[in-house]
Amino acid sequence: MHGSLLGRDALAVASGGAVGFSLGLIGGGGSILAVPLLLYVVGIGDAHVAIGTSALAVSLNAFGNLIRPLARR
Repeated sequence: MHGSLLGRDALAVASGGAVGFSLGLIGGGGSILAVPLLLYVVGIGDAHVAIGTSALAVSLNAFGNLIRPLARR
């Protein structure tokens, strides 16, 4: 485990920022980066939880990006 809950949250935000930055540069593959970061940097102990968390984040971002163009119509 990596320290306090606040420290873990800060690591999660920093990891998410790194994934978002790399996605902005290369345009895809966020889960391939997010799962190892969640496991080894943030300290999530279960790979299934890390995979599920990554999949949820990807689906919410995809949904958000779908809503924006529809709202412009």
